[in-house]
Order: sequence, then structure tokens, then C-alpha cells
Amino acid sequence: MPVVFAVLPVVPVVFVPDVPDVVPLMPLVLLVPLVPLVVLPLVVPLVLLVLPVPLVLLVLLLPVPVPPAPPVPPVPPVPCA
Repeated sequence: MPVVFAVLPVVPVVFVPDVPDVVPLMPLVLLVPLVPLVVLPLVVPLVLLVLPVPLVLLVLLLPVPVPPAPPVPPVPPVPCA
């Protein structure tokens, strides 16, 4: 049974915005410098709240130097009765 492949025409779609469409975007371009002023006050408290958690975990998970155990005195042999 022959296999038929359907070949669809590929039409490249290039979106070229019209000039009137770009004009409403100009206020947005002017607002871009204000974004860090709005985002930074929101992000800084979150970072300060979240950042200590990994630091505390790192301090807790770091290997703590353990002092060497004192030498165990040899056990005297028990005489057999």
C-alpha cells in the first residue's frame, strides 16, 4: 500500500508592525527606566528573607572539627578460673 506524504506549503510570516501600532508603545519605553525603582524595593526584602536560610544551612552542614578522643586504656586480660 503506498504511503502518501502531504506536503504543506511553508509560508514565512514576517510581522512588520505599522507605525501607528508602535506609537502606543512609546510610553512603555519611557516607563522602562522606572522598572528597577519599582522592582528593587520589592525584591530586596525577599532576598534578605530568603538569603539567610541557605547560609544557616551551610553553617549547620559544615563539618565541625571534633577533638580527638582520648586514648582508651588497654583492658587487662581476665584470668580463666
